[in-house]
Amino acid sequence: MARVTALPNIGARVGRALEAVGLGSEEDLRGVGALEAYRRLCAAANRTLPRRPYLYGLDAALSGIPLSDLPVRRRVLLSREALGLPAGGLVIDSRPQVVIRSRGGRRRKSRR
Repeated sequence: MARVTALPNIGARVGRALEAVGLGSEEDLRGVGALEAYRRLCAAANRTLPRRPYLYGLDAALSGIPLSDLPVRRRVLLSREALGLPAGGLVIDSRPQVVIRSRGGRRRKSRR
């Protein structure tokens, strides 16, 4: 039985958190999947945990790839599932947002 910390992207902190919720082995983690493991970790911490090291890192670890190689589309889909939003109608806009202040001091957003 391989320890969960043997997987890529899973360090000591995430490994300890996974062991605390009963997912101490690679087989346990694969059995529940990244999303359910993230939900269990959030429930145990009694708060929403950052998605990058936890949700995305777990998904990349189960895929056997570095976290930086996890596609943006996959990250967005995971985030939507974690938030309980439907996955359909996904639009990814990569244009940067620019905040422009008007003379009255009000903020408005525009796209470049």
